[in-house]
Amino acid sequence: MTPSRKKIKSGSEFDVYEHGSNEVLKIPRHPRLMNLAFGDFRRKSERDLGFLQTYFPDFLPATEIVNLREGWGIRQQRVTGTLFFESPRMTPRARILFSRAAAIYQETRSIPDLLNPGNVLWRAETDTLFLIDTSVLDGTKKWPCGFLVSRFLARILSDTVQRWLKSGF
Repeated sequence: MTPSRKKIKSGSEFDVYEHGSNEVLKIPRHPRLMNLAFGDFRRKSERDLGFLQTYFPDFLPATEIVNLREGWGIRQQRVTGTLFFESPRMTPRARILFSRAAAIYQETRSIPDLLNPGNVLWRAETDTLFLIDTSVLDGTKKWPCGFLVSRFLARILSDTVQRWLKSGF
């Protein structure tokens, strides 16, 4: 990474950097480890992004996988808001997101990663929700080992989303 980019945060999978004034660039933190856990981590990330663009386009900021001089990254439109799960409420948009996530999970056995409290931003004045994490928990694959964990977490998250829809937070 060039020293001219300012790191915003480090997540478990990606380091996030400023990329101009309107975008962020997410660069894999441990590419070899992620390749070991998921096979080709870039390909997994491309599949995850494709899934979100297909099923959740209205919740996803402009996002694309990009080639870098050394490797690859995810370039995403910078969005502002508060972390939804700091003070969650079942707003109309939240109900749409969670209902869709539950229905799509039943159909595909895949679900956006809503487990991390920092993965969803909420803009209160417009009741807009943004999926800023492009990871998807895939409940269909069994190997490499990262998919076993993902499959387990997808089931837990699906049950949790169903509970949120029935009783709120």
